[in-house]
Amino acid sequence: LWYNNQLSNIVPQSLASNLDIMEDRHLRILLRHGLIPLITHCPVPARRTWLLPILGVLVPLMHGRLGSRWNQIMQGSSSSSAPQQQQQQQLSDEVVGETLLREVTREY
Repeated sequence: LWYNNQLSNIVPQSLASNLDIMEDRHLRILLRHGLIPLITHCPVPARRTWLLPILGVLVPLMHGRLGSRWNQIMQGSSSSSAPQQQQQQQLSDEVVGETLLREVTREY
């Protein structure tokens, strides 16, 4: 499996594609059930062929993505001029978004 040239070209390329447009919840699932098992079970001689294409895309993407999302949370995005019900909904959305961001950060 690890030394099959066709698989070693197709699988990493497929896993690394479209990471930039994935929502955080989908990215978390991919990390947990796809990439982490691949990384932990990949034999050392096959790591260059299997992991380098994925990590070359994933690491810079995740660094930028998580950094910008955490900056947004640290700055805060609530406005005091909105009606109370809208503020509550916005606060609820922010809490869900922050929770998901924490989970993605933990998985990464």
